[in-house]
Amino acid sequence: MKYVFIVNPKSGKGKALEISKKIEEVCIKRGIDYEIVYTERPKDATLIAKEFKRDKCVIFSVGGDGTVNEVMRGVIDTKNMLGVIPGGSGNDFYKMLDGSYKLYQECDIGKVNSEYFINTFSIGIDADICDNLIVMRRKNIPASQIYNASLVYTFLKYKDKPLEIEINGEVIKDNVTLLSVCNGRVYGGGYKIAPNAYIDDGMFDVYLATNVPKAKIPGLVLKVKDGKHESSKYVRHFKTDRIKIKSPSLVIAEIDGEVIEEKEFDIKLLDQKIVIYHNNDFVNECLDKPKHLVKS
Repeated sequence: MKYVFIVNPKSGKGKALEISKKIEEVCIKRGIDYEIVYTERPKDATLIAKEFKRDKCVIFSVGGDGTVNEVMRGVIDTKNMLGVIPGGSGNDFYKMLDGSYKLYQECDIGKVNSEYFINTFSIGIDADICDNLIVMRRKNIPASQIYNASLVYTFLKYKDKPLEIEINGEVIKDNVTLLSVCNGRVYGGGYKIAPNAYIDDGMFDVYLATNVPKAKIPGLVLKVKDGKHESSKYVRHFKTDRIKIKSPSLVIAEIDGEVIEEKEFDIKLLDQKIVIYHNNDFVNECLDKPKHLVKS
């Protein structure tokens, strides 16, 4: 079986590019039929993945969550499998796989309007934080602290979003502080937004927080970081495969770490799944992880 590695050389400030050198070394050592392709611009990874749609191989994303999303789009409706080698700053979707010795795993896919997502969709303070990451990346801030810097920057100017939400037959009209539709468990570089989510259960985990006083937002964010926000009186948790959202004006939303802006969002879980191929030993070797740091 051929391995195709789609590398975003800009991910992780060059981290993915360094990993690609190790990938080549490991593939040669293991006698793997492989090909490494580098992206040059946004959406390249999807186009590259589609070039192999007539083959049966593993298409590896080597980059961050945005690269995973792009490769996933190119794998949908093909016989190919998705592999993930984390080379970004957050690598949130990979946290669902790290340490797992399940070689093949089915994975749900979400669709919002015409866009696809594999990890999370969100509106509210978390989406605004994601949007402001662009500002933070232009500053001389360590990669590990970019999300926290954006969080503080966003908090100082944040205002709730007036939304109409249709979910499980209920219509909710309220001022939304946070609305996250989750397939995966983690976003924002390690925040445990959906601690009990599964990528193959056919349902989204939805978290809705409304009218959170500004003084209480930092405390709620800390609870999200630790995965303890379900106990908050401001938070409601839903399980669903469909949710519709309307806003009186354009509102920023986050999809797998990327930003879009719309007035209406129709979010649904797709019937088709993709298969994730995760050879934990192979990935760790490509990452050059010392064995004592590898999860068991």
